[in-house]
Amino acid sequence: MSDQTVTADNITIREIRGLQSEAYEHGDYTMVDICALALAPFESANHDGTPLIGIYGERTTRTWAREMCAQAINRNLDMGDD
Repeated sequence: MSDQTVTADNITIREIRGLQSEAYEHGDYTMVDICALALAPFESANHDGTPLIGIYGERTTRTWAREMCAQAINRNLDMGDD
């Protein structure tokens, strides 16, 4: 595993999907929704052009969601360090 910090700029689709699966398995449906936003095809819209709506009903962006996913992954990596 790399020592590189995961960011919104370098997070991969594989990492987002892995986090989403793990979140689903643990019942963290908020993170499941955030991961779905992080996988959106456009920065601020779905494939049909409708705006991305965040977990609190606000308009949001794919970058914000990717930042949240990166933070979650980094927290998990930090917890694994001994």
